[in-house]
Amino acid sequence: MMTIDTSGFYRVDVNGDFQFAPNFVHAPDYDLLRENRLTYTYPTLGDWYWFDVEVDAYAFFNLPMPELVVV
Repeated sequence: MMTIDTSGFYRVDVNGDFQFAPNFVHAPDYDLLRENRLTYTYPTLGDWYWFDVEVDAYAFFNLPMPELVVV
């Protein structure tokens, strides 16, 4: 069985879009790096949060998990 790593930075932006960045976030005023995730105070600039699994991010932001489509 294959496990997919869904850890990373998550946020809901000002337009209501759910965003995910697995390794880094680069913005004009800040940078977030996966390897430094334990040093940040959350929410960070840009309102990013770190989650180890995607389901926790959806729960935190009170969003429904997308339905899995099996082809």
